[in-house]
Amino acid sequence: MLERAADFNAVPLACGVAALLEERESAERSLHDALALRLRQPQRFPIWQREALRLSKRAGVALSDAKLAPLGSLLALAYPERVGQLIEPGKFRLANGKTATLPLNDALAHQSYLVAVALSSQTGGEARITAGEPLSLESLLCSTPVFSNGSRGQRGRKKGGV
Repeated sequence: MLERAADFNAVPLACGVAALLEERESAERSLHDALALRLRQPQRFPIWQREALRLSKRAGVALSDAKLAPLGSLLALAYPERVGQLIEPGKFRLANGKTATLPLNDALAHQSYLVAVALSSQTGGEARITAGEPLSLESLLCSTPVFSNGSRGQRGRKKGGV
């Protein structure tokens, strides 16, 4: 994710995301909201702030330059197997072939695409999405490499598929 973040002019955001994903105590459902809060008030989250600053210094960027717009794309880079397409409201087919669900009253339950950042097991073989972010088809096509002939290749739309 950190390597490809430059493609989206999002290296500062990638540093913040990586630090947030490393936090074990982070329990927020919305990574967007969690990151927005941490970027506005970093002193309230000293563990996150220390790691995010370490990563941004190493990358040669200012954490204060982080913009939240490409969050879904960055998460798709971090979790390509967890990109999900809506099957029916509240039910998604993930890129790894499994299905995952959300309650129908969840804001993400009707999104066409999402990234399931955190999953929990559930009876019946489906996973429950406990944290995720919406993803537009356009950002999905721009951020996810297409697999052709069994190898990672060009980015963009594969003929006849998504």
